[in-house]
Order: sequence, then C-alpha cells, then structure tokens
Amino acid sequence: GLTQDAGVQLAYGEALLAANRLDLALAAVTRVLKIQETSVPAMKLLARTYLAMGRPVTAESILKRALDIERDAEALTLLAGIRYADKEFIEARVLLEEAVENDGGYVEALNSLGALYIAVRSFEAAEETLQKALAIAPTLAEAWLNLGGAQRGAGQFEQAEQSWKRALTLAPKMNDAWYNLGLLYLENPLGKRDKVQQYTDAINALNAYKRGGGALDPNADKYIEEAKLLMKQEQDRRTEQLKGPQTKDEP
Repeated sequence: GLTQDAGVQLAYGEALLAANRLDLALAAVTRVLKIQETSVPAMKLLARTYLAMGRPVTAESILKRALDIERDAEALTLLAGIRYADKEFIEARVLLEEAVENDGGYVEALNSLGALYIAVRSFEAAEETLQKALAIAPTLAEAWLNLGGAQRGAGQFEQAEQSWKRALTLAPKMNDAWYNLGLLYLENPLGKRDKVQQYTDAINALNAYKRGGGALDPNADKYIEEAKLLMKQEQDRRTEQLKGPQTKDEP
C-alpha cells in the first residue's frame, strides 16, 4: 500500500542523496511527504538534501517542523550542526545534549557534542563524550580525530599523538590528522623524545598534509620553515656542546 510505497521512495531518496543526485533525491522525498505529511524520517532526509544543496535556512525550518512532531536525536543533531556553523555554540550544545539524552547510542550526536566541547575548551567533557562514541563505534576515524584534539587541549600530548595516528590508520586520507600531528610535533614536548627527531616528524607530517590537497591552511609552509629553523638551532646547539669542555656528565 501507500506506506510501503513511501518506504521504497525514502530508500530511493537516501541512495540518490548518497550519490549526490540532489534534484532527484528532492523529488523522491517530496513524493513521500505527499503520501505521509508528518513522516519525520522523510523530513530529516529532506533537510539533509537541502543542507547538501547549501540551503541551511530551508533545512532549519523543516527540522523545526520535525521536532514539533518528535524530539528525534538525528533531527536535533542536524539542527545543532546548523547552529554550530552559525557559531551559536550554546544553542548547539543544548540541542546535542538533548539528542544524547534521548538516544545515548547515537554516535553522530556524541561525536558532534565532543567536537563542540572542544570548541568551548571543555576538554575533559569532550574526552569523556568521545570515549563513549568510540566505545560504540571504535572504527569511527572522525571521533579519533576529535579525541586527539581533546587530549591535546588537556595537555595529554602522547595520547593525542596515538589518537591521530589511529585516525590515519582507519582513514589514510584524513588530512586534518596529519596537520594536527605536524603542529603537535612542532609545539609540544613529547616525553623524552629526541628534539631533532620530533622536528623531522613535524616536517614530514606537514608535508603529508600538503600532499593530501584540498583546502589547505596557508600557514602550513610557514610551520614547515619554523620546524626546519628549530631543528637547525638544535643541531647547532649540540655541535657547540660537543666543542665545549667535557664534564663527567657529558659523554
């Protein structure tokens, strides 16, 4: 019957959206809403299609209508994403906390909330939330990327390094992880790690970031030059030390 037809159209719309055939996805989901005007899954798909089209204002009005019907975790998370993009962090946080409360297993909400906590520098809350996301979805590279950000913010530099390396193992093209590693090696002490080695790692990570292409941070080259300069200074310092008077402490 009608319900079955709506289900088929919805699945078809999802497939079209995934293939980035946005006009066709829009037509399919519009057909569903003609059959079932109050279908929250259809409204969410319609909102996601409009977001993909770069029309957040239209998406927002649809999500508000969906949330009047049901406080759905995905709808709350999508609306929070629009708020976050507008730098309305408090509103985004309220929406995401409600999403997590309504569905504690909704990984996208947990991951987004973790990222938001990082943005407002609540690093401990971010780490706790992202660990929950990773307990449910241990292969979610995006959550490992965010976890590294929370750990670096909290001064856990070696843990941040491991998280970003894990993100790259899961998603080798995750360019942001290379960038984050580059800055970590450049700016933060990592235990008793050799400084020259660390600056070398910084240069290698930032070069890997540049090879990834896409919209690159124009400061990447500046950071590479900075790492090269610091490495040279450290090498010069060691050379001077070798020339200086030998003491019992120095080999």
